[in-house]
Amino acid sequence: MPLCIPLDLDEVLVAGWRAHLESKWGDATRGRYSYVWSHLDDGRAGTTFSYDRIHARHGYRWIYPCHEALYADRIAERVVQLDLEVHHWPDPDKGRGHYLPLLEVGVAERPDDPRMSHYLGREYMFADRLDDALAELRRHVALPSSVWRAERSASYRYIGRCLARLGLPEEAVEAFAAATVEHPESREPWIEFAQACHDAGRWRQCYDACTHALAVTVQTGST
Repeated sequence: MPLCIPLDLDEVLVAGWRAHLESKWGDATRGRYSYVWSHLDDGRAGTTFSYDRIHARHGYRWIYPCHEALYADRIAERVVQLDLEVHHWPDPDKGRGHYLPLLEVGVAERPDDPRMSHYLGREYMFADRLDDALAELRRHVALPSSVWRAERSASYRYIGRCLARLGLPEEAVEAFAAATVEHPESREPWIEFAQACHDAGRWRQCYDACTHALAVTVQTGST
């Protein structure tokens, strides 16, 4: 079966990938593998996610103008777990200016899509357009279609960051608290909640948040 392996110019497959694919693929239509998004100073894998973009040549389509997503198109998917890694080696000097207009197009095309709304709000935050970021991120968590708790938690974290940068520490604490409620099994919201409590002088809450963060020992792969 012909396969497609989407790669950006800053992504590299590990050696031996073809033989592994040929031995493991079988009658699958889609493959799940490890995506090493960042690396430690010594070159070892850092932040790693589960990806599933390797797919059969036919029966799939891509949507969104930016941060594209792969969707099955009128086929019954068969997913195989691969012992395969794709490594991301980004250019640290690369700008992000091209993302924002594409994400704005994505939201204009699909205003009720939580994925595009979340990414647009985050990009406004990166661009230091804090009022726009707050408006879009709050819109994201209010969307009826926004049901992925990990994504909702991330939006609340970004809301908290924006509020903190606007000099509203108490409101930031409440946003970070909401992030922990949405996805308590992740460590990241607890860490940011703890820092916000520290900055606001809420020492008991800071201690409790740190305790919760230390109790998280299993990576969820979602943040």
